[in-house]
Amino acid sequence: MSKGISANVGGSYQQAKASYVNVNGTWTKFGGGLSWATVSNTPTGTYTGDDGHTYAYYLFESDGTLTVTTAGLLEVLLVGGGGGRPGNLVTPGSGAYLVTGLHPFDAAPHAVTVGAGGSYSDTQYRGEVSTLGALSTGFATYGGGGAGTGSSGCFQSVITGEPLNVSGNRQYSTPTPTYGGGGGQTKLQNGQPGVVIAKTRLN
Repeated sequence: MSKGISANVGGSYQQAKASYVNVNGTWTKFGGGLSWATVSNTPTGTYTGDDGHTYAYYLFESDGTLTVTTAGLLEVLLVGGGGGRPGNLVTPGSGAYLVTGLHPFDAAPHAVTVGAGGSYSDTQYRGEVSTLGALSTGFATYGGGGAGTGSSGCFQSVITGEPLNVSGNRQYSTPTPTYGGGGGQTKLQNGQPGVVIAKTRLN
C-alpha cells in the first residue's frame, strides 16, 4: 500500500494504518488476499508516488465504462454534479456529494455515469448523481454547503498525483473548484458537472 493513501469505505475517512486497509469497516492486511486491480482502459495519466511506485489513473468527464481485468482494489474519487442556484431563492447551490477511498472491484466492465450540474432554475437546480459500478454519490441541491472546511470550501484530492479541488461553490470557494462546484448566489450560476476518477498501482 502506498504511503499517504486514506480510505473512506463504509463512511469513515481515515489514514490507512501501515499495511492495512479499511474495506467496508474492517481493517484487512493489504496483500493478505487484497491487491491492486488491473484495468484494460488506456490511462488518462501516470505518475510516480512518494513511495517510488507508479500509479495510473482513469478520469471520466462523461459516461463510459471502466473495465477491470483482474479483481482487486481501486482508489476512487466520484464527484456528483453541483447544485444550481434556485431561481426563486436567494441562496447559492451546494457543492457536490463525494465518494472517496479504496474500494474492491470485481473483474468485469463497470458502468460510469458522470452527474450533470444543476441549473439556475426554479425546478432543475439539483445536481445529478455520479456512479462507478455499485458506487454512487448523492444529489446536490442548494444551501451553500461544501465538501471542505467552512460552508463553501473545496475538497482537495491528490488522486491524479497533483492537487485537484472539487465540490465547494463556484462563487465563494478559493481556489475555484474544477468539478462539482455549486452555482453562485449573485452570479446566477449553474452547478458544475461532476467527474469520476479511478486509480491503480502499476508496479
